[in-house]
Amino acid sequence: MKAFFDLVKVGDYIGLLAYFNPFDGFAREELKCMRRRLSLSKNVATQFGYGPRYLHSTGQLHKGGADNGVFVILTHATTDDIKIPNAPFSFGELEISQAFGDMEALNAKGRPVVLINMADSTVESLKAVDLLLRDALT
Repeated sequence: MKAFFDLVKVGDYIGLLAYFNPFDGFAREELKCMRRRLSLSKNVATQFGYGPRYLHSTGQLHKGGADNGVFVILTHATTDDIKIPNAPFSFGELEISQAFGDMEALNAKGRPVVLINMADSTVESLKAVDLLLRDALT
């Protein structure tokens, strides 16, 4: 992770792209802290988006805009997944495939990207990722 964040240079921005429930206040606060840590430690702007909905707005900028973004995608396994009627996959499987598809599209455009897939969406898992980021940024 340290080598990944060493790719960030002056004029870049870090995109924090989280496949989390935007109505989960605990996750929202933890993600806000992560974003702040990324910005302050690298002295760059940050952009935040909830997946998969960012794909329809800023996702276009990430892949078609200036080549100055470094991206961190956060995903997690689902615990109470729902099958999609008449489809061979569930909503959780669809969402994770969108995240991996975005990672592949960013990579194909030469954009630095890392995807961190957590075991669950708990605050404890987010805090563990925050610790990972903190260690990589020091």
